[in-house]
Amino acid sequence: MVSREGSSAKYSSDWSIDIPKIPGCTTVAPVECRIAQTMQDRMAAFGLVYDKYLGKGMLPTNPYRMRVIEHHLLPTTTVFVAVRDGEVVATVTLIGDGEIGLPMDGIHPEVTHAVRLQQLYVGEVSCLAFKKQEMKYVLPIFIELTQLMSQFARANGMHQFLIGCVPQHARFYCRFLGFEQIGQVRPYPTVCNTLGVACCLDFARIDRERPDCYDKYFGHQLPAAKLATTPMSPFERDAFGQVIQKSEQQLLQMV
Repeated sequence: MVSREGSSAKYSSDWSIDIPKIPGCTTVAPVECRIAQTMQDRMAAFGLVYDKYLGKGMLPTNPYRMRVIEHHLLPTTTVFVAVRDGEVVATVTLIGDGEIGLPMDGIHPEVTHAVRLQQLYVGEVSCLAFKKQEMKYVLPIFIELTQLMSQFARANGMHQFLIGCVPQHARFYCRFLGFEQIGQVRPYPTVCNTLGVACCLDFARIDRERPDCYDKYFGHQLPAAKLATTPMSPFERDAFGQVIQKSEQQLLQMV
């Protein structure tokens, strides 16, 4: 069990900013969950994460009003969005282990080292955010969006998810989704040194143990077309790369 280090500690993470709060609620209008297809999809997703992180005190302002990290530019990263009436209302990102590793390498290196020793292909789940007005519908959107992400991961040979989440949220992920806590509470430099804990979802284990969510996530197979990706164009990579570079330059000037 992870101990809380002082009553004033502030917890946060790249994965779990908002926890589902209203079981059994349903959305009032259709929401399409899909893999981001266009630059506009990704801009909206990055902007939504920026607004959420800024509101939580997890990042400084930048003139682009987007939260973009270097892993977003890689072909092993996939952005998922929930769209209502043409507007991105929720998003989550899956970062497959690859060319530059995972964001978690700098926080829980013993965790990522261990999975690589086992020759497992893992993905770090990051950048979950909802529009404020969607919070009362968060659970059904959360399930549909992460179902898509989970089936995409398995279709692409992924063995495990890694997440950094607030300790109190870890109970939900472990009880409902089948995650296991595998790391201690540590500061996350990528979110202004707020505190998070590492958890892991092993697909082979949940196939055996069948947690509460299993049928919701894997009870029926999504169409192959829904799992197809549209990679960033060279123009997009260059544009988002400039956002990262100039945002970092601005941050250095503030230090």
